[in-house]
Amino acid sequence: MARGCHFYYPPLKSSLTRNNGPTTLLAFFTAFLVASTSSAFLVWSKRWHMRFSADHFEGAQKFHAQATPRIGGLAIVLGLGAAFLTGEAPAAVLGPLLIAGALPFAVGLTEDLTNNVGVRRRLFFIAGGGLLFCVLADQWVRYVGLAGIDPLLATPAIGMAFTVFALTGAANAINIIDGFNGLAGGVSFLILAALAIIADQVGDGALMMVLLGLMGAIAGFLLLNFPRGKLFLGDGGAYLVGFLVGACAILLAMRNPDVSPWVALVACAYPLLEVLFSIYRKSKREGYSPTQPDGVHLHMLVYRRITRHRLKHASAATRNAATSPFLWAYAAGPALGAVLFYDNDTLLIATLGLSAVAYGLIYRRLTRFRWLPKSARPWLPLQAPHGAMPSSK
Repeated sequence: MARGCHFYYPPLKSSLTRNNGPTTLLAFFTAFLVASTSSAFLVWSKRWHMRFSADHFEGAQKFHAQATPRIGGLAIVLGLGAAFLTGEAPAAVLGPLLIAGALPFAVGLTEDLTNNVGVRRRLFFIAGGGLLFCVLADQWVRYVGLAGIDPLLATPAIGMAFTVFALTGAANAINIIDGFNGLAGGVSFLILAALAIIADQVGDGALMMVLLGLMGAIAGFLLLNFPRGKLFLGDGGAYLVGFLVGACAILLAMRNPDVSPWVALVACAYPLLEVLFSIYRKSKREGYSPTQPDGVHLHMLVYRRITRHRLKHASAATRNAATSPFLWAYAAGPALGAVLFYDNDTLLIATLGLSAVAYGLIYRRLTRFRWLPKSARPWLPLQAPHGAMPSSK
C-alpha cells in the first residue's frame, strides 16, 4: 500500500506557522517548566526519600557510581499534568493517555520504591493500561497494510489484543534502553520529535500539541538526568514514557489515513530492535530466560568497547554520559526516515530493514571485532563473547 513520498519538510505547511507558533509551543514550555522544577525538587529533597527511592549501583545493568533517586517519572507526570490542567495540551487526546498510562506508571513506581514487584505482575498492569487506552481513546491498530493481516485486525477484539501487545512491548523497550544518563530520555525525545513533525505535516494539531507537551516534560527531566545523572527515570518513568510514545505513534497512524502504520515501527526502530534481539539472544543462551537481565545490550557494549577505553582518564560520570550520543545518532536515522517517508509503506519497510542490518553489523563489530562473518554461519551472535559480561560496579 504505497503512498506518495515527501523528501523534505515544507515550512509553509507547518501548523506552527498557521496557528501562531509561540501559542502552539506553550504546551512544550508549560510541561518543561513544571517537569524541570519538579526534577530539581526531587534532587534537592533526596535526603528525605533516598531510603525508598535510591537506585543503587550494584548489578549487571548498573553503570553509575553512586546511589541516585530513580523517581524521575514523577516529574514527567507533573509536567504532563500541568499541560493538561492549563489546557495547553488538548484534554480529549491527552486525558485518555494519562489515565491509561497511570497503570504502567504506578506498577513501575511501586517497583522503584519496593524492589518487590514480579515481572508478570508488571506486564499485567502495563497490558491493563493498553486495554484501557483502547477503550478510552476508542483507537487501536486496525490495519498494517498487509493483505493477510488487515482482515484480522479489522475485528475489534484482535485489533485491541494486538495494540495491547504493542504497547506492552513499547513500555518495556524504553525500560530496556534506560541504562545511561540521557539515553532513554534522549531517544524518546527524538522519536516524539519525529512524530510531532509528521502530525504537524498532516494537520493533526491536537496530537502535535500533546506530543510537544510530552517532549517538554522529558526535556525538563533531562536537565537533571544528562549529563550528570542526578535523577533517573526508574521503571515508573520508563514504562510511562515508552507506553505514551507507543500510544502516540498508534494515534498518529490511526487518526490520519495519510500516515502509514509502519511509521510507528520505524520511528521506534532502535528500542524495538533492542527488545527483539534481546529476546532472540537470551533464548539461545542455555539457562537464560528472555525476562532475565544481562549485560550485553548494545548500549552496554558501546560503553565497554568505545567510551570506557577512549575516555579512560575521564570521570565515571563523563564516560557514562558520553555513551548516549552514540545511540542517539543511531536512533536518529530511522526517526528521520519516518519523517521523510511517513506515507510510503515500501520505503518505511526498507528503512526498518536497513536499521536492523545496521544494528546487527554494529553489534557484531563490538562483540566479534569485525563487521562481517568469516563463514556462511548465521552472523548474529547467539551469546555474549568471552569477557563481555560486566563486573559489578
